[in-house]
Amino acid sequence: LARALGERMERSGDYTLPFAAIAPTLSAADIAFGNLEGPFCEQPPYTKEGMIFRVLPRGVESLVFAGFDVVAVANNHFSDGGNACMEFSLARLREAKIAAVGAALRYEDAHAGAMVMRHGVRFAFLGYSYAPRNDAPGAKNAAMAGRDPAQVRRDVAAARARADVVLVSLH
Repeated sequence: LARALGERMERSGDYTLPFAAIAPTLSAADIAFGNLEGPFCEQPPYTKEGMIFRVLPRGVESLVFAGFDVVAVANNHFSDGGNACMEFSLARLREAKIAAVGAALRYEDAHAGAMVMRHGVRFAFLGYSYAPRNDAPGAKNAAMAGRDPAQVRRDVAAARARADVVLVSLH
């Protein structure tokens, strides 16, 4: 949703572009889950090239249009805008009623995941990155869950205690 595609969406004013062809399929799904590979940032710069992904705030409209219910934000680009963009992104997703997994304002919440109920089945979603950030209890800024096997096992066990199905995204 960043770089050239972000520029194209901004120039056209059409934030449905990324998912126009597949939105009917995603919207028809009981649960649409994806990876958000970059943060929404309230302020520029919004780079057009290179490997820094910073998404315009209106980019969340594409996720809403496509019908996403849950996005994994534990990845190597979600912290490209630093703590401010991570916090802004989490707020934008919450406002859009899209659950974010793998990163949160607190370490415990980054590891707790999200619960979604469909047709009487409780689904737990967890997300982890090979590039963790502030992944320690008591972290002062937004945390991104790392792929520590022992912690992932503990998180999955906790999720299984409250869900029928546990889905894990490893980035």
